[in-house]
Amino acid sequence: SDVTAEIFGGIECISRLKEAGYDAIDWSFFEMSSGRGKFLQPDWSDYAKALRAEGDRLGIAFNQAHGSMYDYFAQDDHTAWLHQMTERIMQACVMLGIDTIIYHPYEAPGSRELQNIDACRRANVEYLRRAGDMAGKYGLRIAVENMLSNRRMDGSVYWRYCTHAEELVDLVDAIDMENVQICLDVGHAHYMGENLYNTIKLYGKRLIALHIHDNNRMDDLHLLPFHGTLKWDDVLLGLRAVDYAGDFTFEIQNATRRAPEELYPQLCRTAFEIGQYLLRRYDALA
Repeated sequence: SDVTAEIFGGIECISRLKEAGYDAIDWSFFEMSSGRGKFLQPDWSDYAKALRAEGDRLGIAFNQAHGSMYDYFAQDDHTAWLHQMTERIMQACVMLGIDTIIYHPYEAPGSRELQNIDACRRANVEYLRRAGDMAGKYGLRIAVENMLSNRRMDGSVYWRYCTHAEELVDLVDAIDMENVQICLDVGHAHYMGENLYNTIKLYGKRLIALHIHDNNRMDDLHLLPFHGTLKWDDVLLGLRAVDYAGDFTFEIQNATRRAPEELYPQLCRTAFEIGQYLLRRYDALA
């Protein structure tokens, strides 16, 4: 929803997506990380109520959210302030009817250069257990997302924690909370060269949320399915194998971000039709 809301505003984006055929919205709280957005205003709860009322009027639900993205372990005033906003995001999710928030794992201070997995596990277990406790008070689940090792402009790659399925499973199992599980970002896994079928099988019942998009394994492009090189049958067969019961949620912001506004309805509809095809293909693989 983030690009749609940027273009049309939060309220109108709901009707735009409904017109394209969607029945659910993944709401992003990204802009809070940079100190922007209506959820930072004194009347944020009125805004949440207005969004929910419009969704209810049109019959479109809010199915999951992406939490604010920031380094949890930084020691500065901005990070401390973002920690304080965590509960507001959870309160907004309850008001919107969202039950699942996506979280990123982050590297512990000083761990990236040493690729210190143990330090990262300890730091993330401590932070995400606290977040899980708070989420539990609101009846929410946290889904921890698999990451990717980004390339620098010179082509070199810097290490990040939880870029492979085994690390993420190890983290979530160490957290050991029923309401803290896994979100699979299929584009991140593809970028990292993982076999999506095997990754999904390893996640098993821990898998409660998806980010669906495509890339060419050279960059984290967030394209429509079939616009990159991901093998979609591997994803669908994996989801069947673990009896995945969650939503099939797009994260395809770069499919529309630079498009002229007059093309936006057509692009949204095309994305919807691709999603419908993948769901039909899922059924056909039974």
